Amino acid sequence: MRCPFCGRAMEQGAVQSQRAILFNTNPRKGVFWRVFQEGEETISQHNWTTPTCLAWRCRHCKKIVLDYGAEIP
Repeated sequence: MRCPFCGRAMEQGAVQSQRAILFNTNPRKGVFWRVFQEGEETISQHNWTTPTCLAWRCRHCKKIVLDYGAEIP
């Protein structure tokens, strides 16, 4: 994949976390117990084991592109 920002080649990998990876249109700080709000969506898979999103990284411009619709084996 080519970086949509600088056009250089990106390397494929994954973004992983200890907790589910969320997208939120209104980010919050310091939330210990999550109560889902409007505009919030879980984008990671395997959330009970290792929350993961497929991703491509551009080392040059420090951008990551996530594919949260792709099936992760």
